[in-house]
Order: sequence, then C-alpha cells, then structure tokens
Amino acid sequence: MRGIARQKLGYFPLSQKEAERIRRFLSFREDCDAASVLDPCAGSGAAMATITSAAKTLSYGIELDAFRAEEARLVLGHVLQGNCFDVQSAVESFSLLFENPPYDFEVGENRNSRMEYLFLEHTYRWLKPGGLLVFVVPGDRLST
Repeated sequence: MRGIARQKLGYFPLSQKEAERIRRFLSFREDCDAASVLDPCAGSGAAMATITSAAKTLSYGIELDAFRAEEARLVLGHVLQGNCFDVQSAVESFSLLFENPPYDFEVGENRNSRMEYLFLEHTYRWLKPGGLLVFVVPGDRLST
C-alpha cells in the first residue's frame, strides 16, 4: 500500500454514486424481521447507510480509525472501533455482509497474504445461509 494510504489506514471510501448503484440491485423483504447487515470496514458509515437506505435493517460496523468510527455511529446502529481481525461474531449472524477492504499485502512471519482475502476469510462465516455478500473490487484490480 502506498504511504498516503497507510496514513489513512487503508481507507478508500466507496463513492456515493457506486453505493447508489449497489442499492438499486438490492431488495429487502418488508414482511420479515429487520435484516442484520455488517460492514467490517465501515469508514464513515456512508456506504452502508446508502446501500440499506429505506430498508428495515439492524446495521453494524467495525472501523479501525476512532474518528471515522464516531462518524459511522451517527448513521449506523452499532459500531465497534477496532481491528476487524480482533472481532469475533457468532457464525451465520448477518443477512448482508458489505466488504470494501483495503487492497494490500499483509506480510507476516509465516506467510504473505492479500488483505482483501484475509478480510473475507475472517468474516465469511458470519453470513447467514442464503445471505448476500457485496464485495467491492476496484476496477484496476480486475485486470491484475
């Protein structure tokens, strides 16, 4: 990850236009209990707020940066400030998992891995059967 991206803790927010485009593809059942939704890289919460707008949801977010976590608390129901990898959740807890992770390498003693893969590996079990995974992939990553 470039130096400026590291300073922002890998923060690259989804544009409002893209969030609105995603929202157009989603439908939430109105005859059921509120859908539980999670953004493990919540940022300011704006993307999740947009993609769940006008839907009956219980929204959760995890954000590494304390300032952005405070911003997210203004628009999401429940926000944890901390590292997603330190958070544990019951298996099959969420109806929708929205992931816009940092695209970078994690360098470790035993192995080197892509961060986006590590986020997915850590959180995918939290998705209910039949739930929806929305995984943001930057266009320039599709050709690499």
